[in-house]
Amino acid sequence: MQDWIKYELQSQNRSEDTVAFHVAFYEYSLKYTDVQYDGNYFYKNTRIVQVDGNNFILKLRNPDSFMSEIASIPKILQDCFTKNYCRFCDFQGATAEQCKFRLHWTHDGMPHTGCAFTCFYVPDNDVSLVQHYWKLMELEYELQK
Repeated sequence: MQDWIKYELQSQNRSEDTVAFHVAFYEYSLKYTDVQYDGNYFYKNTRIVQVDGNNFILKLRNPDSFMSEIASIPKILQDCFTKNYCRFCDFQGATAEQCKFRLHWTHDGMPHTGCAFTCFYVPDNDVSLVQHYWKLMELEYELQK
């Protein structure tokens, strides 16, 4: 699988850093039982990480449940929890009042609103951060090694 990932990304002229990050992210995923990869990452038939070109979108549904842990992750990742991502679009009939894809969380006493499609993009292809991304997934989905 690692060779396939490398080949696919190299054929798309992705940088060496991007290729290394994708491979490291995949290799780290192998530590977890029930996590499957098919271009995206799934846990028990639920997509938990969406791969979109160079970007990874962590599918965090309830960040408030582990907000106390956020202080222990690198600042670049903490910054993902300090922004509002919802654009109050009308996707599938959503309104400003109601959207089934809207997420809510509180960071440092400030409420934030986001969209399940645009929140929690992995902001950096730094291989040293892979373990921290997966830590967030452990907290959200109670992944077992």
